[in-house]
Amino acid sequence: MRMNCEKEKIRLLVSSNLTRILVLYDRLSAEYNPRYLPVTVKSVKFLINELEELGNDDPMISLVLKETIEWREKYSIVFSIPELLKSKPNIEGLREAAINLSKPLIENYCMEEKKFLKAVFYDDEMMLYLYSRTKNNCLLLEAFCDKSDFIPLLELTEWCDDKLAMEGLQAAPLQY
Repeated sequence: MRMNCEKEKIRLLVSSNLTRILVLYDRLSAEYNPRYLPVTVKSVKFLINELEELGNDDPMISLVLKETIEWREKYSIVFSIPELLKSKPNIEGLREAAINLSKPLIENYCMEEKKFLKAVFYDDEMMLYLYSRTKNNCLLLEAFCDKSDFIPLLELTEWCDDKLAMEGLQAAPLQY
């Protein structure tokens, strides 16, 4: 009896995380505000890492994840399953699908973030925070994208550094 309860808990947890990931995948589209890209990627990364940690504790997670993805692909009309995830229904497929969906948004994110930073005028402390946050976001996205997407992220990071230097501000240490 206890074993069935544990299996159901695992299925529920996997299904719940997959649902959240698929909702976040929907935010990785051109219609969504590109400035939300870093928070979306960070959330997806967290959920995937959580599934991966569960899989380290219980090898059944991989099988449950595969079954859940396949079931959603066949019967769900609410979520669209990325093609890459259909062909690779596992943790690595989740990660690769997120990278694939994020790729076309990175350059737009960089343009919109720069436009935002140019338009706002706050005190030094707030500007320091905003430039540092943008640099942290670029670092996060660099770790979660193809090498071909590094250029716009690097350019935005350097632009933030230049702005900080011009204003005589010291950037907070980067995190991630």
